[in-house]
Amino acid sequence: MRTLRRPTVHRTAGSAAKKRPDLRLVERALLTRDVHVFDKWGTRIATYSVCLDHGSNEEFEEVALILAEQSGAIEAVEFVHLTARCAG
Repeated sequence: MRTLRRPTVHRTAGSAAKKRPDLRLVERALLTRDVHVFDKWGTRIATYSVCLDHGSNEEFEEVALILAEQSGAIEAVEFVHLTARCAG
């Protein structure tokens, strides 16, 4: 059973808002999911909390794999064997 979290709301007003005070803050709801990354033996090697404004489980898992590759904690040879799965 997947646990759904309350969306995180981020308010942004870019640098244009300084020049144009009539611009209002924009609210975006971000979805947050914990994603586990596994090595070729099925051992969990990392868990990442991924925030996206939209997306399917596959997109969250892809971001977690990218984060694992960029972390430097995993040898480049092992990248092809990594898998990811959304927690819950």
